[in-house]
Amino acid sequence: MKNFEVFTPVQLRWEACFYCGGHLPALKKEHIFNSSWTGKHKTGALICDECNAAFSFSVDTAFKSYTKYHMNVWSLKGERQKSVPTIETEGEIIIKSGAQPEEKPSSFFSYEEGNLFYTAKAPNKPALRQYLNEQLSKDLGRDLKEDEIKDIKNMVRNASSEIKPLNSVQLYDSIDPFLEIRSTVHTILKCMALFDSDFTKHVSHKVLDFSRHGVGNWQEFAFLGNSSLDVASTYFKHHPDYNAVEVYYLPSTKQILAKHIILGRIIRWVVLSNIYEGPHKILFVGEPSLGGILKKFLLIFSETFPPSAQIERGMKEVDFIEDLMTLAQITLGPDAQLARLFRGMEGIFNDFDVLTQEHIDEYKDTLLLFLNNMFRITSLIIQCPIPYSEEDMLCGLMDNGLTELEAYVGQINIAEGIIDTMSRPIQYVFSQVVQLGEEAKLKEKNK
Repeated sequence: MKNFEVFTPVQLRWEACFYCGGHLPALKKEHIFNSSWTGKHKTGALICDECNAAFSFSVDTAFKSYTKYHMNVWSLKGERQKSVPTIETEGEIIIKSGAQPEEKPSSFFSYEEGNLFYTAKAPNKPALRQYLNEQLSKDLGRDLKEDEIKDIKNMVRNASSEIKPLNSVQLYDSIDPFLEIRSTVHTILKCMALFDSDFTKHVSHKVLDFSRHGVGNWQEFAFLGNSSLDVASTYFKHHPDYNAVEVYYLPSTKQILAKHIILGRIIRWVVLSNIYEGPHKILFVGEPSLGGILKKFLLIFSETFPPSAQIERGMKEVDFIEDLMTLAQITLGPDAQLARLFRGMEGIFNDFDVLTQEHIDEYKDTLLLFLNNMFRITSLIIQCPIPYSEEDMLCGLMDNGLTELEAYVGQINIAEGIIDTMSRPIQYVFSQVVQLGEEAKLKEKNK
């Protein structure tokens, strides 16, 4: 027996702003998913210009402390952003696009017997030259003399380079649960307004006032929840970077619960109604990063289908802190290594006509670097060493795709099956890291 039906909802155009009744269409279109999260689809048929402007300066940037990590690692930038976010640290390191650590430029100068002496350091010679030209005159409080500019050129030309190992870095961030939940509710309400003409009948004025004017306590709405159907991750299983909203209409509990997902990583649950009466259904609205086209559908369930979502407990401030710490650790750790692996693969396999043994050998070296880094980082995360044999791991890589890949030598790069075969060694690395990591934790626990 079929327990649900699937429909494609029709996008609505409101005659007046659903917040205040103001004039529509708005002159400035509103992003459904914020552009700072790589949202691209926008419309002027939901909220007026005045209400749109009210969200621009604080609510729209509420998740910046979270999104910057994911966007930095995968070199993503929003539609209105000039560059990929850079991550600042407490020390002398900054993390640039692609999770690339760089030491911040610095300098020291002194006068001895009327002569100027100075030293400086920077990530590379062009950065050193630019820093000295700009910073030294500020430190001195005057323009540089011609002989000093000449000295700088000679200094940069003769500068030596060194490679320093980077251990751990200290990060600093701020969070605001109030603004996060306002931003979450605002995004969800826009998605509901797009496809549910009756949503204002089910959602109270308290919800609308909290979203639009910031009236109320965020703890009335935010909770940790779970759902029996993982709609968004199933729909976007081949596209890890996405923004989405799942709205659960639950007549058995008279609730409307909603799940907000940012960049496939950040999840917030809110309760929007305790007076709902109507069919059991799920409204899904999603957009791949920088996609521009909304994906949407409506699931309507039979009366006997059990509730598809439920509340575990209310959110606390510590939940936001732990969420951010976990996100930073995962993105700058395993995710950064995976991103580097993909960039390495792109450099090896991009724009070639025929697969050669040289391509496979380069890929093997790249995989071994990825494997060693993943074991090292995972050991730090679980706080115990993970013993492994690189020789055994290499044999495993050969048995899980690399040997099979050699069968494609001499074939064109679009040969059927080559992509799947290339992905199998990566899956093997992840499986081994998880398995050996669990064994290492168990062994440590039983000491």
